[in-house]
Amino acid sequence: MLRSRHKGWWIGRMTRSLSVLFIGSDELVSLPVMKMLHNIQPSIISELKALTRVNPRKPNAIAQFCVQNEIEMINWDSLDCFTIEHDVGILSSFGRMIPMELIKSSKHGIINVHPSLLPRWRGSSPIPRTILANDRVSGVSLMMISPHKFDTGLIIRQSEVVVPEDASTESLAALLLNEGNKLLLDTLKELPHSLDVAFPQAESEVTYALKLKSTDALLDWHINCCDVIWRKYRALSFKFPLTTSFKGKKVRLKDMLNPNLTPEDNIPTFALDLPPGSACYSPFIDAICVRCADGWVGFQSLVLQGRKPYAAFEFSNGYLHEEHSVFLGTYMANI
Repeated sequence: MLRSRHKGWWIGRMTRSLSVLFIGSDELVSLPVMKMLHNIQPSIISELKALTRVNPRKPNAIAQFCVQNEIEMINWDSLDCFTIEHDVGILSSFGRMIPMELIKSSKHGIINVHPSLLPRWRGSSPIPRTILANDRVSGVSLMMISPHKFDTGLIIRQSEVVVPEDASTESLAALLLNEGNKLLLDTLKELPHSLDVAFPQAESEVTYALKLKSTDALLDWHINCCDVIWRKYRALSFKFPLTTSFKGKKVRLKDMLNPNLTPEDNIPTFALDLPPGSACYSPFIDAICVRCADGWVGFQSLVLQGRKPYAAFEFSNGYLHEEHSVFLGTYMANI
């Protein structure tokens, strides 16, 4: 068996278990990786610590997990220096530039678990951007962290994943992180050889997953078609509900039905010729249906600004014109 250039390690097999520093913060992408590392047998990981931002009043998912499982936690915001000795760092969805000092304190650098096929969708929101762009293939990448840069490092391993039809951000995240954890486990078992074969990203193929904003969830019924609204709902609702307005008040749209369930056969006949932005209640599918650029979309609950959530039938009883049965007309306007 060949000796690697990393002292104390053998190609294809570790000679000792690892001390690991996990760096992350959120529930969607960070927590599945943290849980996997916590459950790895001691022959692979002998020591696990977490570096995260600690807010005692509102602890993030990683901080809560560390407290529940008695894992040593280091507060990013209280560090005077970033010299934390460990064998390898694992980062997943942290949102802070990593300084060279922290990278150098790791014997084998810091590995980022990123839920896209880099260099496509560099940035903070790769999973929602995958859905919004209607990508049919996504994947997960393990890459080396570069100092003071996001998602530009050498690729260690990648795996393609077919995006299921009608996937949401949450369901696609679970699928990608499950695959990512498999890659990460294999990479840790094969350190340092798995790092020796890392390759650069193709800069000509870079796309950016820009940070999500609440305005991304605003709907324009005259422009947005059924498919676009459905993608927005699946991509954004985990953070920003789809939003429109009613009589000048913000309305958040919840529990959207697949557009396949809102053909014209399920729309009351009096509403079929109404313009975009018009809404009515459909008793056939128990939903408030709204006319958009190319058809109808349905929602089974709504939240009117300053009010409690309404089921579709409750909303229709309370707010739609009785003289037109459950016809909303053009009151559903854009914000």
